[in-house]
Amino acid sequence: MSEITKSMNRNQDDSTKTNGANRHLVELQSYLEKMLESKENHPNNKALGSHRKIAGPFVTFIKRIIRKVLKWYIDPIVFQQIEFINAVTPAVGKSAELFSDLINKTDDLYNQLQQSLQMQQQYENRLTKMKQQQQSLSGEIDALVIQTDKPGVFDGIDPFSMSSYSQAGEDSIVDYIIRVLRIPYTEVTYIDLGANHAKNLSNTYFFYSKGSKGVLVEANPNLIPELKFFRDRDVVLNNCVDVETGKNVEFFILNIDGLSTTSYDAAVKMCETNPNVEIIDKMVVKTVSFNYIAEHYLGKAPTILSIDLEGKDMEILHSIDYTKYRPLVMIVEMIDYDTKLAYGTKNKDIKSFMESNDYDEYAFTGINSIFIDRNYLNGLIDDDKDVNDELSHK
Repeated sequence: MSEITKSMNRNQDDSTKTNGANRHLVELQSYLEKMLESKENHPNNKALGSHRKIAGPFVTFIKRIIRKVLKWYIDPIVFQQIEFINAVTPAVGKSAELFSDLINKTDDLYNQLQQSLQMQQQYENRLTKMKQQQQSLSGEIDALVIQTDKPGVFDGIDPFSMSSYSQAGEDSIVDYIIRVLRIPYTEVTYIDLGANHAKNLSNTYFFYSKGSKGVLVEANPNLIPELKFFRDRDVVLNNCVDVETGKNVEFFILNIDGLSTTSYDAAVKMCETNPNVEIIDKMVVKTVSFNYIAEHYLGKAPTILSIDLEGKDMEILHSIDYTKYRPLVMIVEMIDYDTKLAYGTKNKDIKSFMESNDYDEYAFTGINSIFIDRNYLNGLIDDDKDVNDELSHK
């Protein structure tokens, strides 16, 4: 048995090879075997004879005479045919062998493809399951947020366990207010006057991380690249905050970022309070007002206004148009800079001014006070009363 036939037999013996291509190989094998049996069929090898009993020997003799007479003509034809068969048989056999190898490789590729499709299906199933779990979890979170204004909603839960980026947890307190008032994070806007760093000691980064956006104002140009990198949804302005827009003012940069100010007197006082603090640079920066920011960048009042301007806070509070651009919540620094706890220096003038503009001090963290718009809360109470009255008449 030739190597070609052995190779083809191995393919037949493989129980997994049941496709149409292998059935053709079986047929091809039978044809090859017939060609191998007949390729040496020389004309002189065939015995001459006759079935006739009486005339048989004479007929056989005549056949031998004819074969010898025609040998010069028949032998070249037969030999040529034998050479052709001898050339064709191995060529066909080699083709069959290559075809057999191709079938093996095709089957391997097919099996690998089947395995890849199975792995893809398993991955898609896991991905679908993860999406379902995510949707379920999102629904539970949304349900929890919606219920935050109901009595007992925080029983057994620490509402301030969230990550805080503020100096004294101011963003945690404001977040509680936002959730109780059922304001979606995506509808929360803010203006951060004296933004300083993008995350560290920021009163607004927590809300940014939840999908809120707003305007950050920082006079120190060295801090602008960081703000733009980490707060790309926010508008970042490299300006000093003032009661007017477009002026050029001096800005004093101290070696501690959060203490830089437009007030030279305030800068000197901080240096006297802490010998480690010093003025390291002075530059001229253009001014922008709160009202200008609200009008041109938000087109409305912000939900949250954070003010940390080292000596300019009261001046800016007086400049706000509380009729057109009235913030819901305001975070205002209330103490003078000191190296020790300075809660005893709380600014009573700011508190009195805010109360005169119908803002209540919701909380004091020892550094900042959080004020909430009394008129907004009264409007919610009136709305609830109207709803109750409407329901009672039905």
